[in-house]
Amino acid sequence: MAANLIAARYAKGLNDAIPTDDSAEAASEELDELVMAFSQSGDLMTLLANPALPRPERAQILDDILQAAAVPESVVRLVTMLFTRHRLRFLPEVAREFAQLVDTRLNRATAQITTATPLTPEQTERVREGLSAYSGKTVRLSTSVEPELLGGISVRMEGVVLEGNLKTRLERIKQALVEEEQ
Repeated sequence: MAANLIAARYAKGLNDAIPTDDSAEAASEELDELVMAFSQSGDLMTLLANPALPRPERAQILDDILQAAAVPESVVRLVTMLFTRHRLRFLPEVAREFAQLVDTRLNRATAQITTATPLTPEQTERVREGLSAYSGKTVRLSTSVEPELLGGISVRMEGVVLEGNLKTRLERIKQALVEEEQ
């Protein structure tokens, strides 16, 4: 829980420091790339946190990485601040929180779609358009297939779950029949 509060504070600070929507989008993408690079190299995070290596040397390593990656200055300041305050381990959570702030800023939402069989491109576009009309936002889809749904679709977007699948319907019928017998 504390990690989420810390991450939210840093993400809000970064969001407030970036004046334009395009810059915020670019910063979010760069943060995601840094998180991926750090996660793929566990040794790097261990090295940056190793107290046996003098702090100025670790700071120089981090500076070299950030310069080589050519990340925006706002992201450099954020990552340097996290490092200085011994909170670099929170970078993935900060990136996640910041991405949500950017989505809000750009009136965007992500919907997780689960179906029993893969959707065709036409079906995917119809779902996207319907969810955009429903939410009033630009919707990005994340799709997955779960054959145990038997048929239909399940949508999760902004804390709302829309169930239109056969498995859920059958479970509701079963529940109603069991309650009726009691």
